[in-house]
Amino acid sequence: MVFSSDPFGGGKQLSWAAQYRYHDVVKILLEQRSNITDHTPHRWKGEVESLLGRPLHLAAANGHNIIVQLLLDEGASVGTSLSGETPLLTAARNGHDGVVKLLLDRGADTEDTDSFGETPLSLATENGHAGVVKVLLEQGANVEHDVSGETPIEIAVRNGHESIVELLITNLADIRCRNRHGKTLLISAASKGHKSIVKLLLDSGGDTLIEEKYGGHTALAWAAKNGHTSTAKLLLVYGADYRNATEEPETWNRVTAIREAAREGHDDVVRLLLSYKMNAVGSGGERSIMVDSGEQQQKPVAVTHAIAINKSKQTGYERLFQQGDGGYLSPRESNSVDRFMETALRKEKEKAAMDR
Repeated sequence: MVFSSDPFGGGKQLSWAAQYRYHDVVKILLEQRSNITDHTPHRWKGEVESLLGRPLHLAAANGHNIIVQLLLDEGASVGTSLSGETPLLTAARNGHDGVVKLLLDRGADTEDTDSFGETPLSLATENGHAGVVKVLLEQGANVEHDVSGETPIEIAVRNGHESIVELLITNLADIRCRNRHGKTLLISAASKGHKSIVKLLLDSGGDTLIEEKYGGHTALAWAAKNGHTSTAKLLLVYGADYRNATEEPETWNRVTAIREAAREGHDDVVRLLLSYKMNAVGSGGERSIMVDSGEQQQKPVAVTHAIAINKSKQTGYERLFQQGDGGYLSPRESNSVDRFMETALRKEKEKAAMDR
């Protein structure tokens, strides 16, 4: 007898055939099952989940559409659970959109959850399977299901899955949400330098001026802190406030972009922020980016502020600062930048000393 409750009997053979895509072997084993159950039909209903459940999971996990179809036709249940996970969850986790569609057509639930509360949508999102996400969304999967304080769009932003973020926005996911750390989607994307996602969120109404709930960072401050120059430039183009970006904090928990960039030694970001302020003020407040362009448009040089790498010194930083009459940097701001660059210089010296 091929089918038996013995784990080393026919059930193991069927699992092996299902896992390694041996269609013909699966067919033969299923046909033998039919011959047996013709004589003992009362036995099969109890055996179907135990004997077909594991093979179905293995076929779903490996994307074997034909075998999944064969097993479902023989009575395998889409709701059977193996280690707390249904076949749909397994297929979604592994990115098999064909199997996912097949299981959904057979009645699988888009809101199945595993022992950690993960749904097929959250698993597919976490692992970057845009095809599976698309299938699930077409079947009405919940875009706001919360898993450990994160919705699917927060998971997609954190992992940099641009195509999935776009799919979720198209399906009306809330872009105003905050994660468990109090960060908006825009702040999360900016902090990781996911420039394309930042642009997508900005085009969908993301607000550059909102601060995180804890810590006071804006999206621009996080981009500056982590040295993402192109992302910071994009945020400025979309209206991030250069004044908040360059002025000294007014409260103990208020942080600014230039403070974070200088403290971390991101000289390109500091140049960007200061150049943006000088260009904006020099053009009557119009916001434009002309970083290190050298174009003074017949106006006197009011402020030249840059950070240069001094290759002749192990410290690696040299700050060049000249201020003429009518300079645009306030005394508070100048002192603030001085202090931050001193911090950067000290950190570089400490690093050089440790490397010796």
